[in-house]
Amino acid sequence: MPLWALDFDTRSITELNRDNARTTRHFRWFDLTPADFAAWTGDASGVELPSRLATRVLEELEFTEIWLAFGLAEPRLDRDRSNPAGMNLLFADRLLITVDFGESEALKKMRQTWREDFVKFAQSPGFFLFEVADHYVSVAQHLVHALESSIEVLHRHLFEDSDDTVFGEASLLMQRQLEFRQYMMAAHEAFDELATRNSSFIPESTKPYVARNADRIERVGVELLQQRDGLMNALNLYIGMTGHRTGQLLKRLTSFSIIFLPLSFLAGVFGMNFTYMPGIEWHYGYAVFWFACLTITLVLMWFARRGRWF
Repeated sequence: MPLWALDFDTRSITELNRDNARTTRHFRWFDLTPADFAAWTGDASGVELPSRLATRVLEELEFTEIWLAFGLAEPRLDRDRSNPAGMNLLFADRLLITVDFGESEALKKMRQTWREDFVKFAQSPGFFLFEVADHYVSVAQHLVHALESSIEVLHRHLFEDSDDTVFGEASLLMQRQLEFRQYMMAAHEAFDELATRNSSFIPESTKPYVARNADRIERVGVELLQQRDGLMNALNLYIGMTGHRTGQLLKRLTSFSIIFLPLSFLAGVFGMNFTYMPGIEWHYGYAVFWFACLTITLVLMWFARRGRWF
């Protein structure tokens, strides 16, 4: 359970424990798991914490007079929607609490870079809000590229060796895109509100950067819509090509049926079991029958080739 005290004047970082976490006068960051948060008594923070912060990723911005909280769900191509990855963040007076759900990629990247960025750039607690937003957008853009690669693989499958499984793959990809966009819409609303809300927890100097990341998230959503349209167009093209092939096959079958239809008629007429039929005892009847069949076949084939029936 990492706990840190941060001095923005000297840009120094001090690791805390639960005994001295409340007594420090510096800004504090508590990076917790849901289990850590559920067992947290609040004594070290000095703030009455909302219990739902540890039960699910918050879907919208929540705030009171003493804290502000919001969640960021992260789409994962290998994860079910009922168990999304993501994080919750709570800002209070000289306090930031992050709750990590399912190994949040954005928090993972933030843990790798925040110390160096803090020493170089940090001027206020808004630094963490910018770090979270920047890494969240980075993770989202990476996932957009991963989805694009999956769609390219599906395109090759569609037009090379496709079978009925492509529809299941396309349905899964569209479901992922829809879930992804829902997360992006929720994140955009949260950052857009943070950029415009008057709050003591959000420095004015940070708001332009938050607004810029909100715009970047919106562009990710637009890219997802474009990807979805491209996937739908590819499926429509595949269905059109399949329909065209089926039409060509039916056209050939119809052409052959037209050729064999008069032959079947002749065979049916002369195959009747009547005792008295004209020409039944004709010496050349068999040869004339086959000559007539061959002539009809050649004439119909000539018409078929001329009319491009097949």
